[in-house]
Amino acid sequence: MALFRSIPIQAYEELKPEIYKVNIKVVPASYSPMPKVSYNNPSNAIKNIEKGKKPVPPIHFENTVFIKDKFLIKDIDYLYKMGYLPFKVKNYKDYKDGYRVVLEWDAKTVPPKLVALSITSKRSILYKSAILRFIRDYGVRFNPNNTMLASVILHKAYKSGFKAKKPFVWVYVDQHIPQKVYVWENGRYVFESLANTGVMGTTNSGTYMVYLRFRKTAMKGTFPGTNKTYNDPDVPWVNYFYRGEALHGFPRRRYGYPQSAGCVELPISKARELYKLLYKYAVVTLSHYDKRYLATHPYRKAQNIGTEQASFKPINPLRLGF
Repeated sequence: MALFRSIPIQAYEELKPEIYKVNIKVVPASYSPMPKVSYNNPSNAIKNIEKGKKPVPPIHFENTVFIKDKFLIKDIDYLYKMGYLPFKVKNYKDYKDGYRVVLEWDAKTVPPKLVALSITSKRSILYKSAILRFIRDYGVRFNPNNTMLASVILHKAYKSGFKAKKPFVWVYVDQHIPQKVYVWENGRYVFESLANTGVMGTTNSGTYMVYLRFRKTAMKGTFPGTNKTYNDPDVPWVNYFYRGEALHGFPRRRYGYPQSAGCVELPISKARELYKLLYKYAVVTLSHYDKRYLATHPYRKAQNIGTEQASFKPINPLRLGF
């Protein structure tokens, strides 16, 4: 029995649907241009927000620390409110033998090296810097290690409307080539400058506080690796942070690589800007030293750039006339 039955061509033509009898009406298209959007005024976007809906507030950076001293938590909050710290205590709760504290910064992003300095005890350098600066500004004398007494005095100062004379700043000295000095304030870097650190790795790394400041002072000593002495009578805009090491202005032909006897040198105009931003007890962090450039000229490049050891002999900057 055949599965398929052949259909004559005439019959097939009769079975075809009538698809060719279609009436098509062409209508001219109309175009109305979109209204112009102004990108210059950010307030336009705010005006277009639906009524009853509030814009999402900016997210602040947060980190969690462990603090044993409850009075220290209060001190942090008062110091923040008076402008001595860049973060506040958002909340805290009991945890083991202390408190789990959430700190909220006045910034969306914070440099990791600064976050690492978050206050965990009265020995933390950010707390030392803040409380010592408050004591100096407020004109009182008490033991800053006594956090309970500090809470009483800070509370009184805050209620009176007392504020810090300058905002919190953090100085970062990058000792990698090209060497630079940065100042961070209120969520952004407000200062940047090329700088020179000490030859032969004589500038220390770590975090310190500015302990002495001069608009102009004399500096004497012996240049590292030599028996040559120096005597500079009028070094400008000086901020001492560790023993004889300071941030200051000094005239050089070039900047950005090791040249000094241990200090951090900046162009004089930049040193003046930095001096205005800083204050006594300002926190200064210096990166680790770049071992590839021990007392060398910046245009003498290492042959093996991936190795930590320099593939050239160190050059005495004194012979180059810098």
